[in-house]
Amino acid sequence: MLRTAPPSGALASASPQGRSTSHFGWMTRRRAAVAVALLVGLVLRIAAATGDLGLDEAWSLKLVTGLHSFGDVFWGLPHDNNHPLNSAWLFLIGAGRPVWLYRMPAIVFGTLTIAAVARCLGRRSEVAGIIGAWFAAVALPLVDFGSEARGYAGLTLASVLAIDAWDRVVAAPPWSRPSLYRRARRDLGLAIGFGALSHLGMMLTVSVLGAATLIHMGASTRRVVTTLVGATRLFLPCCLYLLPALTALAIGIDRGGGYKIGDIDPFSAAKLAQGLGGMLTMITGLPDTIPPAVAITATLAVVATAAVRRILAPHWTTLSLSTFVILPCVILAAQPPNVGYARYFAVCGLVLLMIEAAALGHLWVCSENGRRWAVAGSVAIVTGGLTLDSLQIGWGRSAASATLALMNAEGDETYTASRPKMAALLLDAAAGRTMAGVPLSAAAFCPNPPEWYIAVGLYDPMPDAPLAVGPEQCRTTYRARRPFASSPLSGTQWTLYRRP
Repeated sequence: MLRTAPPSGALASASPQGRSTSHFGWMTRRRAAVAVALLVGLVLRIAAATGDLGLDEAWSLKLVTGLHSFGDVFWGLPHDNNHPLNSAWLFLIGAGRPVWLYRMPAIVFGTLTIAAVARCLGRRSEVAGIIGAWFAAVALPLVDFGSEARGYAGLTLASVLAIDAWDRVVAAPPWSRPSLYRRARRDLGLAIGFGALSHLGMMLTVSVLGAATLIHMGASTRRVVTTLVGATRLFLPCCLYLLPALTALAIGIDRGGGYKIGDIDPFSAAKLAQGLGGMLTMITGLPDTIPPAVAITATLAVVATAAVRRILAPHWTTLSLSTFVILPCVILAAQPPNVGYARYFAVCGLVLLMIEAAALGHLWVCSENGRRWAVAGSVAIVTGGLTLDSLQIGWGRSAASATLALMNAEGDETYTASRPKMAALLLDAAAGRTMAGVPLSAAAFCPNPPEWYIAVGLYDPMPDAPLAVGPEQCRTTYRARRPFASSPLSGTQWTLYRRP
């Protein structure tokens, strides 16, 4: 992936024996640095896996507990919150288990993603492999995905493995080293199949790699027919690995009368920028308060600089073009819903993370001044990631348990909420039973207004601000009791109010 200069300075030696000793010492330090990154990433994911289930986790668990058989996980639940491999695990574990047990596969897949990034980058630049491992260990989106009971941890692991295999396929065309080509193509197919069973978002990764292949082959051969034949020879066998996931999905849609989407947020260009910009910002260790346009523009500048300075191999330049230009343009033309969620752009974040590590690894081997810039940039990104991780771990994905504790301590747990279904999912999951939620209708609310009101999605730092709730005939005033923050990526914040 990288074009690097030979090692210099302390890594060079005048004698063969000295070079061998120096190389052995460097390899030992490299493995130690990657091992420490793996350990740090594992600890962060375990810490982030504590606390209450998030909204989509609780929803997934509720969906699978209503199934009749294990097979229904794959072809009896055509729902966007059904990530088959994760749902299969939830079904096997069952309800009422410790939260960390639901999240254990994500922790394993998330930690393996760190090793996969180090392996992919380390094949061309050992320094980039180390930097990439640390970036993957602390990046907030990867820590979040690697600590929640959903399919995103499997998706990110599969995407990195697919990018790695694609890199090896393009670097070893079939006419040069047939055995390496066949092995890399098989690995690409396995990664695609695993990713599709983890999350259908793998189709974005496949699309990005497919477009990059067409561009790269087209630029190399300058022949349309040759390009199409070469791309088909590569991707058709790989895409056969999609059949298990797509077949199960088709059966489920046929049996269930369609594909269900839990929440539909209409498309807008601003929401597309919000989702893509949010992912690009947080993967770099920056807060999501940075305007999306700034994040997208800065990413394009980094990619353009890397291409002009020839830091990346040509096929990685086409991958960047496919990821950050073609994919957003296709989404802009298709206008699908729900593009405001940063997690849907996981592949964009992964590609940016690897390009940043590659660029800093290139700086490291250029000169002493470049090495200082590489250290400064790496430390800044890792520090930013750890800062965001501390918020994720401290806030958690839900304040349901803390809310229940406060209700119980003050002797009454009757409540209503601005978004009743959302609040009920989280509170019921935390309590292990059905809570006494009161509808906002006049028939239910007026005789005895509930003691508590939960303003879902509102973080109100003003504890004395009053709020009028309920039908006109029995409007009830509530005062803010306590605000609860949540994870910036997958949490549900709210403010708890109580009747005076």
